[in-house]
Amino acid sequence: MSKPSVIIRMLEDSTAALDQRLLAAYMSTQYWIGWPDENGSFVTIGSTESAFINFLHQENIGNFVIITASNPFSQMLDEKENMKRNKALKEELLGRTTLLLPARNISHDGSWPVEHGFMCCGDFGGGGDGVGEEVWAKCSCLVAGYDLVARLL
Repeated sequence: MSKPSVIIRMLEDSTAALDQRLLAAYMSTQYWIGWPDENGSFVTIGSTESAFINFLHQENIGNFVIITASNPFSQMLDEKENMKRNKALKEELLGRTTLLLPARNISHDGSWPVEHGFMCCGDFGGGGDGVGEEVWAKCSCLVAGYDLVARLL
C-alpha cells in the first residue's frame, strides 16, 4: 500500500486534510547536513539559499533527499530502535547514492527529539520525485528537485 504524499513548499500548498500543527512543525524544522565540516549546513523547507545548496549548484548536482527512518508516522520509538532503523536505511541507500552525508532534523522549539538520518543525492529508482517508493514509504523525507528548493514529501 502506498504512503500518501503531498509535496509542500509553503503552508499554503497544504490541504485542510493535513494536521496543520504537524505541518507547521515540519515547516519550521531545521535540517542539518554534515557538510562541509563538523559545523555542517542548514536548510529549511522552501529555502533556496544555503552554503550546501550553493555547493550543489557548483558541483552540478540537481537534487537531494534528507531522509530518516526515525519515529515513523510520528510514532515515537526509543533511541535503540531508531538507530537500528537508520542503520538499515543507510544500507539500502549506500549502493543507490552518489553522495551520502549525515543529517539531522531539528525541531525549532525543542518539542520533538532530534532525528538522525541522511542527505543523499542520486537516482533512487522511483518516480518523478527521484526516491524509490520502497525506500521513502517507511521514512520521512525532505526533497529538493532540480530547482534545489527544499520541499516536504
